[in-house]
Amino acid sequence: MKCPYCGYKESKVVDSRPADESSSIRRRRECLACEKRFTTYETVESLPMVVIKKDGSRQSFDRSKVLRGIQRSCEKRPVPVADMERMALEIEQELQNALEREVSTEYIGELVMDKLRAVDEVAYDIIALYETTPQEEIVAQMLAKYGHRDDVDGGEILDCLADIQALKQAGKLFSQDLWKDVEQEAFQHTKPVLKAMCLHVAHTCNLNCDYCFASQGNYHGDRGLMPFAVGKQALDFLIANSGSRRNLEVDFFGGEPLMNWQVVKDLVAYARTQEPIHHKKFRFTLTTNGMLLDDEVTAFCNREMHNVVLSLDGRKEVHDRLRKNLAGGGSYDIIVPKFQRFVQQRGDQSYYMRGTFTHDNVDFTNDIFHMADLGFTELSMEPVVSPPGEPWALTQEDLPKLFQQYELLAQEMLKREREGRPITFYHYMLDLEGALPAQAHVGLRLGHGVSGGDPLGGALPLPPVCQRPRLLHGGCMEGDHQPPAGREIPPM
Repeated sequence: MKCPYCGYKESKVVDSRPADESSSIRRRRECLACEKRFTTYETVESLPMVVIKKDGSRQSFDRSKVLRGIQRSCEKRPVPVADMERMALEIEQELQNALEREVSTEYIGELVMDKLRAVDEVAYDIIALYETTPQEEIVAQMLAKYGHRDDVDGGEILDCLADIQALKQAGKLFSQDLWKDVEQEAFQHTKPVLKAMCLHVAHTCNLNCDYCFASQGNYHGDRGLMPFAVGKQALDFLIANSGSRRNLEVDFFGGEPLMNWQVVKDLVAYARTQEPIHHKKFRFTLTTNGMLLDDEVTAFCNREMHNVVLSLDGRKEVHDRLRKNLAGGGSYDIIVPKFQRFVQQRGDQSYYMRGTFTHDNVDFTNDIFHMADLGFTELSMEPVVSPPGEPWALTQEDLPKLFQQYELLAQEMLKREREGRPITFYHYMLDLEGALPAQAHVGLRLGHGVSGGDPLGGALPLPPVCQRPRLLHGGCMEGDHQPPAGREIPPM
């Protein structure tokens, strides 16, 4: 809460009590800078929501309609009415918390599916198999997996399959791939507009990870730190090419960006001065290995960083095997206490742990669950980016076990949700055949959507392809602030 006397953004609550016949809460606050006290009143705002239907028509949101939809979905499943009512209420609360005044029926449907997934594993598993597996095999697999349950038999499974077929025919089950036929056409005749930038403020690192796609942080080149002048020009470049977009995103990346910490702070301060001038709002993200985390970094991140990505590969033996310090020792014992303290001070929000799984830990769910048991609830684990033949590179033989791991992950997430200790798992779009999805190709059309900057001011697509010198496409120091519109990335 901003202090009305000195403008400092942080204060503490010294007293709270109901006001206006309990319709609001009166809070007495004390500024952490000037120590003067002031009073605020907190009231509940219920935003009117409008639902946009598939035909474009609009109607007021009605929780009872959501409940009726859930009841229809569950009418042949043993889901208690109380659970259905709870799901409808949770969906309404999530929509209110999102502060969106208009929502689509498709989005509401996605929320319903997320809730149903947690209460009815059978239907969820059948839907997962429906598009790729013959009915007879689905029945056999479901009986093998759930046949011991009293509520599951062959007839129930066939009824569920019939319901899924009806939902599919009605267009209410699977979303359409909007990018399938438009990838090439989408951006060829549009003016480039940037919304985000990844600033490689440090092409150097204080760790020496064997599998690092950035070659231990130097991106296969000379080590270097981005000067403030280069970063300033990059932010100006982003602003100049952001069109009418108000919200802009900047990711401080490396190497290890904390090795260039003063420049990070100075760039954030500069961006804040530009917000009112250009009517923009910057959202910053920092990615760090944690070696240089301290209370000063934590306080700054809590104040200025919209998100923080913390690099941890999971179990100590897994993490230390490849994520070594410059002396060749492991980094787990150094960074884990720092990460735990950071997350605690941050309020367990707006962060995620980001790990990498390799050929040596194909059982990566054990690393995810290990991080969850350490107290981290926002988790990510991505496949290693590596040329074939490296000892840590994933192989074709690893794929069956990887498929199994994602199934185990889904089951454990459902279990933890039921137990009241949920975890959130983030994952990049993944094509195990080796090709980038269409959306990624579109995003990598240089000058559209996203861009990156190296310490010398060169403009690059985002990692992990940014270590390739031939992908350099101009730079922010050229003065004209004109991105190379629509230029395609050459073959890898």
